[in-house]
Amino acid sequence: MSEPAEAPSGLELPADRPRPPVASLRGATRALRLPAAVTASLRQVAGREGVSLDVLLLAGLAALLARYSGAEDLVIGAAGLTSLLPLRIQWTGDPPFERLVASANGALRAALANADLPFEAPLQVLFAGPGAGLTTVPPAEGLERLPSGERKLSVDLALSARTVEGGEGEPQLLVTLDYAVDLFDATTAARLLEH
Repeated sequence: MSEPAEAPSGLELPADRPRPPVASLRGATRALRLPAAVTASLRQVAGREGVSLDVLLLAGLAALLARYSGAEDLVIGAAGLTSLLPLRIQWTGDPPFERLVASANGALRAALANADLPFEAPLQVLFAGPGAGLTTVPPAEGLERLPSGERKLSVDLALSARTVEGGEGEPQLLVTLDYAVDLFDATTAARLLEH
């Protein structure tokens, strides 16, 4: 499949409120801890598909964003250890999940191969998987802790996942969604996270 020349200009997610003319940059956070059995199942699926858990979670995020927005061409910013990588994932029709996983894997490989090229499109969604070695998307890439406990958030959504130790010492995924409070209510963010 050939890539269009221009990246999509934006992602229209169904928000609770219209985008204000000037964003306040205020963000809030919702988190979800996946049970050890679910985490183990995700790792098995990733292994069966021949990809990392990061790629599998990225494909799931792309599927969710495509279904919520109706977009067939997505750009998701993936946080790496030293930079933000724009990942372009195309979703046409209703492809099998395996094809979306392969597309996410290809997007990550292409972004890593072209990490030194400039990328001009504004990013609205950031992702940091457990393989990034991060506890959250780095502040320099869109998030900044504020003294009040709120976040300064320069994107609409930022999803991060990290492995934590469960109650019986088994690994679990802790998935965190930071969201722009100008656009989304806490209940909407919780629903997005659960999906």
